[in-house]
Amino acid sequence: MKNRIILISLMALSLAAVSVPLSAEIGIRGGYMESNLKKSGSGLFENHYSGFYAGLFTDNRIIPMLHFGSGLDYYQSGSQVDDNNKVVLHYISVPLSLKAEIGPIHIFAGVQGAIRVATDLTIQGQSTPAEGYSSYDAGGFVGLGLKFWVIGAEAKYNWGFVDIKDGYKNNYLQAGLTVWF
Repeated sequence: MKNRIILISLMALSLAAVSVPLSAEIGIRGGYMESNLKKSGSGLFENHYSGFYAGLFTDNRIIPMLHFGSGLDYYQSGSQVDDNNKVVLHYISVPLSLKAEIGPIHIFAGVQGAIRVATDLTIQGQSTPAEGYSSYDAGGFVGLGLKFWVIGAEAKYNWGFVDIKDGYKNNYLQAGLTVWF
């Protein structure tokens, strides 16, 4: 229950942060995602799951080289043995971050809260009901990015904080492009 309260509080805070002040930049992002559900360093299945992410973001300047970022993203994470044996979790997330910017390079770190909107479980090529998976997720992330005019690239790694199922947590690497408006 305490985790749900923290997650709901993070979501409410981020919704307030998404309201864009005049000094903020907004944009879209998307790209490739490599994920696995991990417990004590080992994955739920043998292989990582390859998916994608896409979303909207705001970038609010706090002081000249420090920014506060928030957004709304969709992403797929999961784990697999092969295409016939896999679990894919679909999430809507709200990331919150601080970003230090030096010229075109920026580093950032933050937290994200997410709500699971769907789960696809495939066993021996057959779709199977997925039961017992947490309806929410939360994690911390660090990343590095480049921005040239209105186009950028970013990469970040997320460590899951929430037990998704049986002690497994969401861990993933995202790499993609950003466009500022």
